[in-house]
Order: sequence, then structure tokens, then C-alpha cells
Amino acid sequence: MNLFKMLFVAIATLLAVGCATVSDTPSVPRLPASAGSYPLVVESSYTTSADGLSVKDNVTGLTWQKTYELGDRGAVSWVEIQAKVDAMNAQKVGGFSDWRAPTIKELYSGWPYLDTEAFPLTYDNEQALSHKIFLSSTKYTSTIAGSELAFGVNFGTGHIKAYATKDGPRHFFRAVRGNLAYGVNLFQDNKDGTVTDAATGLMWQQQDGAVAMDFPAAKAYAEAQNKANSFGHNDWRLPTSMELQTLVDYTRSPGATDPAHVGPAIDPLFTCTPITNEAGRADYPYYWTSVPAKGSADGPYSAAWYVAFGRAVNENGEDLHGAGAIRFDSTMAATEPGAKDAERVLNFVRLVRTSPEGK
Repeated sequence: MNLFKMLFVAIATLLAVGCATVSDTPSVPRLPASAGSYPLVVESSYTTSADGLSVKDNVTGLTWQKTYELGDRGAVSWVEIQAKVDAMNAQKVGGFSDWRAPTIKELYSGWPYLDTEAFPLTYDNEQALSHKIFLSSTKYTSTIAGSELAFGVNFGTGHIKAYATKDGPRHFFRAVRGNLAYGVNLFQDNKDGTVTDAATGLMWQQQDGAVAMDFPAAKAYAEAQNKANSFGHNDWRLPTSMELQTLVDYTRSPGATDPAHVGPAIDPLFTCTPITNEAGRADYPYYWTSVPAKGSADGPYSAAWYVAFGRAVNENGEDLHGAGAIRFDSTMAATEPGAKDAERVLNFVRLVRTSPEGK
């Protein structure tokens, strides 16, 4: 049973892919089926092993540790993860010795499909559930306040952000094995302003919309592109958060410590419009997804999720969550005064279409 139906922010994401139904939820598109090496889930399907130690995702081909790892203080730090994996492999947990720490793309494949019968979560209240943060192996290529970070997924809210690898709060960890191709893009430049990813079965517009716009304008932009039969197609749409996350290149960021990886967090095959952020620094935009969100349990759907291809900043323009983070923003006007994240309202757009024909 999916316990996330009752969560305040996550509900909108669940509904975007048809995992729950609530009468006042806006209509949003479902994820398309994809038959490549990087499949996006339409309907979740799991098989629990006979010994009860692992769960196979029959869609992605990933096999997950059923329970999650705890340290002496109830959680683990990022630097302890490899030792946990090594111990699992030495013990041949579930009969396997090829367990690994999941990448951030592997870890996000389980959101929002976390079936809590297949993957138990222990918590006392919704506040505790909102802190169920699971760590990935993917390090942030920049630093924040001089600290090294790695990305994690909050399974209580659906956010992705970067967390300190050594200091700060401890989090949770679930190992994975199988399908080493998951999360690896197979981009093809169609030489017509579009790029097809053979791994996901999605076609993308190579350039973004070039201007910042609010959420209603973003939807209108997609409609206008279809009326114009842009690039020979009339089925362009805003991507879901899971679709848009497939484009993130977590080896790149505007503040990468390796100069060869400085830039927007996306393959250089794509164009990202440069911006100046709240701190007056050169940066890259947030991009709208199609998925609405609530800012509070009883509030309206006044926000929508975005993916940050530049720094994910606070109200002062300081990097807070890392390039590649997934957050949400007000759709037309700032509705969360005093929020720690910058409320931009005007974000950018990169349209997608399902491309089963591969072109």
C-alpha cells in the first residue's frame, strides 16, 4: 500500500503518474512507456525474493535491498556507505555479491513508486516521514560552504538535494544491484533541433524556450509549439519530473571544481540559456515540469516541481541544494514568504515528446 497518499507535498507527484487519486488534483500527463535500457515506470511491478531479503523492480531491472541500512545512531553518514556495501557482498546477502550504492538516477527510479509493502519504512509521524532521506553514490561536483556533498532523495517529499558527506545529519541507505545501464543516456542529435534519447524513448527540443515564464505561460508555450507543428511534431509537452531528471548530467555544474565540467548540469549537446542569479552570479535556470505541488497540506496547488540545471539557490542566491536538485516553485506569484529557497516564479522550459519510433 502506498502511504505517500497522505503526505502534504508528495501527493501531487504521485498523482502525476497515476499512483493515487484525489478529487481536487489537477490533471497531469502520465509517464510514457519506454523500452530502452533506461525505462521510466508507468505501472510499478515488484517481485520479492523467496528469502525476503531483496525486491526486484520488474520495470527497471534493478534489484533492491528490502530493508534499509541503519548505523549505530539509527542512520548512516555518506562515508559509511561503502563499508555497508562491502559487508553485504562479503555476506552474500540474498545470495549475491554485486551489491552497490545506487546512483541518484537509480534511487529516483523508486520515487514515487515506493510501495511500502515491498519497501518498508519505519516512522512515528508525518514529520518523521518527511525526513526519510536516502543517500546515493552520486557526489556533487561543486562544494557548498566548503563542504563536499552527495545527492539524496527524500522519500517523504520527493525532493532531491545534495547533503554533506561527512558532517551534518545522518540519513538512510538501501543497496541495489543489476541493470548497470540504468541512468545512462543514449543521445542522438537528429540535426533538426531535436535530440532523441534511445535509452528512454524520449525526444527533446535541443534548445530551451530562451525566456523565463510562469507556469501558465509554460503550458501555453507548449500549446503554441504544437499549433506551429514545431520540428515536425504536434505532441510536445512539459516533461514530468522523472523525465526531466533523466537529462541531468550530475558530472557537471556551474561551480564544478574540475574546470572541464563547469557549465549547466546537462550534456553539452543541449543549449541552456545563461541567467544571472539572485547573487548576481552567472548561472543557469530552473526548468518547469508538468507536475503540480502543494505548499501546505490544506493549501491549493499553487506550485509546480522544477529541476535545477544551474545552482539550486536560497533567497540570497547562494547554492543550497546543488545543480540537479528537484524542488518546487510558485506557479504565478510567490506564496511562501520567508521560504529558504529562492522563489523565482519565472522559470524556463524544455519540451519533450514520446518517441517510440526513435526519430
